[in-house]
Formats: sequence, C-alpha cells, structure tokens
Amino acid sequence: MEAHRPDGEPAAVSLFLMTMTALVLHRQGWSWEEIRAAFDALAAAVTLWLTTQDK
Repeated sequence: MEAHRPDGEPAAVSLFLMTMTALVLHRQGWSWEEIRAAFDALAAAVTLWLTTQDK
C-alpha cells in the first residue's frame, strides 16, 4: 500500500503500530495465534478492498 514512498517511513510506522496493537491485545488476554489470525483477516480484507477499487 505504501511502497511508493522511497524513504520507508510509512512502512516503519505501520510496523510499529501493528507491533503495539499486538502487544496490547496480548496483554488483554488474546493468544498470539488469535492476534495472527486477526491480522491475517485484516490483510485479506484490505487486499480485497484494494483489488476492487477503480484504477
């Protein structure tokens, strides 16, 4: 999604936010497997949304 930015900042910010989200969910009692499944589902939904957008 953000690969067009050569400085790498958006990817780093996204990775940071995903990491912090995962840590918060884990502290709330989610298992690592549940967190991974949630992120996989989110990635699939975003991919589907991006592929259905008019170019």
